Amino acid sequence: MSMFPYNFSLFSFFKAFPDETHAVEYMLQKGILRALGFCEVCQRGMNIQGNLNKVDGKTLRCTKCKRQISVRSGTFLENSKITAREFLLFLYHWSNDSSIEQLHTYTGISRPVCIDYANFLREIASWKFENFDTKLGGVGRIVQIDESVIYRPKYN
Repeated sequence: MSMFPYNFSLFSFFKAFPDETHAVEYMLQKGILRALGFCEVCQRGMNIQGNLNKVDGKTLRCTKCKRQISVRSGTFLENSKITAREFLLFLYHWSNDSSIEQLHTYTGISRPVCIDYANFLREIASWKFENFDTKLGGVGRIVQIDESVIYRPKYN
């Protein structure tokens, strides 16, 4: 299952994610952000709560000791300063084969961060194809594979 529908336009993106709240809710549903957790202090369950002081507007709060952690805790976005909506916009453009320069221009995210996220997403995609029975292509779909990823030429 992909993150975005097959013919998901940029207009559709802004309609689906008109604000940060919608982006955070989507990322919680997809498991990009944590919707559940256990308290490291008292080993009790944690519930999701609204918290306007946090970047995503939500935290996980322990039902017993009231300890709070970010919904980003334990995810690759844990130390990130970009918003959920910026990340989804990055993901949208990355999945449409945008270059690093284009990702930087379209999202306003710095080039080094664009490179880090693009490399991380590439690793996730590679891992998924290696570990799951995933079919590429299909009727009416063209698959392009960069041979340099599969084959390393010999230079004599």
